[in-house]
Amino acid sequence: IKKSMKGNKRANTKPELLVRQRLRAAGLTGYRLEWKVPGKPDIAFPGRKIAIFVNGCFWHRCPKCNPSQPKRNVEFWEAKFRRNVERDRAAVAALTQMGWTPITIWECELKKDRIDATMEKVIEQVRAAEPQSRSARNEPSTRPTQASHIRATNLRKPLSSKPFKSVTRYL
Repeated sequence: IKKSMKGNKRANTKPELLVRQRLRAAGLTGYRLEWKVPGKPDIAFPGRKIAIFVNGCFWHRCPKCNPSQPKRNVEFWEAKFRRNVERDRAAVAALTQMGWTPITIWECELKKDRIDATMEKVIEQVRAAEPQSRSARNEPSTRPTQASHIRATNLRKPLSSKPFKSVTRYL
């Protein structure tokens, strides 16, 4: 089981890459990956306050496709799945409370017969959200102020720790 668990990636999974590819094709760029908000969404549009979670059906217990349950060590898996689902609910609730729009895309919704309809809905939701200015989002600017820039340049170390030799010495 340990090898199997280690093989499961946290980011850049095939379903996530599919969603990002469709978002770019629709002209929706400027998203961030694993943005630092509750739940660390797979894809986030901070300017629009949209968080997209691309959930695997098995690990997050998809309510649509009802994935199978492991037959061995059942108590461990039930507790693990319960924690995962509870963590997902808490993240969605926290994001909603912060004014974000959480979108959950299930792995089964990205199958060939359903991906077009799923992504059409997602793209519609992202486009419907109005981009906000940085001041309206209450986020600090990433651009340094003039005073902080001056302080940063004054703290730079000299290129060499050795003192300069006199030029006349070499003439």
